[in-house]
Amino acid sequence: MSLHEKDKDLLIKLKNYFGVGSIVNHGPTTLQYRITSIKDISTLISHCNNFPLTSQKRIDYELFKKAYNLIIDKLHLTNDGFKEILSIRASMNLGLTDKLALANPKILAIEKPIIKDLKVQDPNWISGFTTGDGCFHVTLAKSPFTKTGYRVALRFQLAQHNRDIKLMKRGFNNIFRMWKSWRKFKNIYVLFCNIIDIVIPFLINILYMV
Repeated sequence: MSLHEKDKDLLIKLKNYFGVGSIVNHGPTTLQYRITSIKDISTLISHCNNFPLTSQKRIDYELFKKAYNLIIDKLHLTNDGFKEILSIRASMNLGLTDKLALANPKILAIEKPIIKDLKVQDPNWISGFTTGDGCFHVTLAKSPFTKTGYRVALRFQLAQHNRDIKLMKRGFNNIFRMWKSWRKFKNIYVLFCNIIDIVIPFLINILYMV
């Protein structure tokens, strides 16, 4: 998990919560919390099993867990087990590296299923989502209708891969009771919400619940 260095304390709390892993530099202004030990990954597996992911990323987790189980059972040391791990790797994130793909031309990515009927039942999910992927903007644009010559606007924005468009629409409809507009940029959808009537009251309410 990567965050700006200004959120180092949050990564430290995350590391302390799990009791495993390390925090390393990941770019000039970014830090990353990593769990790389097979023994320690069991802690993450246990957590994600108890608190399932609420997006299509759950499929990536299930593939990750499948690879973990193959390693635990030492099947990765067999030809068939190793090929299965390569197929899992080919279906996740950016897939196989050019070198791996060239060395294993017959490896095919696993067809990833789509999880249907995902629901956002806990408003804290929105708060956590905002912590990781939310943006708060103050925008200025020239305007002939104001004394200052500028129009000031606020914008709250969340982005996610378009495979989770249904979850975001349904989730924000349930939590915010509305969604104002969606605009598509490549493979992400961005949600622009009503700031004063919805976003600020919602986040204030979450703060008082903590």
